Amino acid sequence: MVLINIFKYVLNLGPTVMLPIAITVIGLIFQQDFTKALKSGITIGIGF
Repeated sequence: MVLINIFKYVLNLGPTVMLPIAITVIGLIFQQDFTKALKSGITIGIGF
């Protein structure tokens, strides 16, 4: 139940927060360095 509540909380933050998180995760899936993936996520978040 706790994991579901955390997931719902993150989803309720809106697309401005979710998009950078999603881009960071996608970057990590494609085996980018964490810092590069995070930088890409923040850059897209600022642009959004």
